[in-house]
Amino acid sequence: MIRWESIKSDRMIVVYRTKVPGGWLILVKEKEEASITFYPDPTHAWDGNSI
Repeated sequence: MIRWESIKSDRMIVVYRTKVPGGWLILVKEKEEASITFYPDPTHAWDGNSI
């Protein structure tokens, strides 16, 4: 099961992340649109504040 963590973001855009092997999957949602990307971070050191 994927557990998405909410990241503090703009009111118009909602951002989530989840740990995956080798980094993070980042989900960005705005109204009816969404996109997903991979952020490489093998040690999962990213705290989610610098988006």
